[in-house]
Amino acid sequence: WTEGAMATGEDDMYKDIGEQAEAVAVSGAPEHEEGAAASAAAAAAAGGADSDSDDEEERSAKAAAAGVHVVEGSLCMSCGETGTTRLMPTRIPFFREIIICAFSCPECGFRSSEVMTSQTQERGCIFSLKVSSEAELQRQLLKSDKATVRVPSLDLEIPSTTMSGIFTTVEGVLTNVADDLAKDQVVRRAMDPESAGRIDAFIARVRQCLEADPAVLPFVLELDDPSGNSFLENPLAPARDPALSARFYRRTREQNEFCGLNPDAGVTSTRH
Repeated sequence: WTEGAMATGEDDMYKDIGEQAEAVAVSGAPEHEEGAAASAAAAAAAGGADSDSDDEEERSAKAAAAGVHVVEGSLCMSCGETGTTRLMPTRIPFFREIIICAFSCPECGFRSSEVMTSQTQERGCIFSLKVSSEAELQRQLLKSDKATVRVPSLDLEIPSTTMSGIFTTVEGVLTNVADDLAKDQVVRRAMDPESAGRIDAFIARVRQCLEADPAVLPFVLELDDPSGNSFLENPLAPARDPALSARFYRRTREQNEFCGLNPDAGVTSTRH
């Protein structure tokens, strides 16, 4: 492994990219000036499937001008009807171009968003962030569909197969974990109270992390991506961040196969 420091842009850059993702989901184009609040207002004003044709034409024109590719007739995985997929390329400074993909269904209201990254990089990468305060919870995080997230102190591992490519924050990742586990707790308590009790205790520990409770600080979050397409924010860039390390490694045969590569391409016997 070789040590490396990741450089990122200013806080405004991350805010802007987050707003673009939200804006693509709700209206088909980024809202650079007004931000996320304006995007939410635009979604409410649009009224979903009840919008008139003039509004729809205006949004389509706005999307085209912003470089958003609109794909009509996409299958909704929730209701089986057709919806709209919007794809918008955007570049993260000091990293690379990503594609924000947002789907919406006018029939059932289902929405989803995903981030797609470029081709597999020469080496895999692993980021390690020491979370010592609430500030680290707000770090922007880009997780590709090949990356695994770990929080060793919680015995938490989120495999790549259970979470698609997303652009969020450390807080967002942990919130998703807690919310997903809490969804089925009513059923679990009825069918398996003992297991439900253990899960309740685990959710409580995750909530402590989200609240930056001194009892669980500091903790470490690891982002391990054999494809090399994930990213964790360094707000001190271009200076080195003492809370964040980035290391790059040659993939094993198994990791090459997982990434869809020739198994013997530049392999190493171990990850370390």
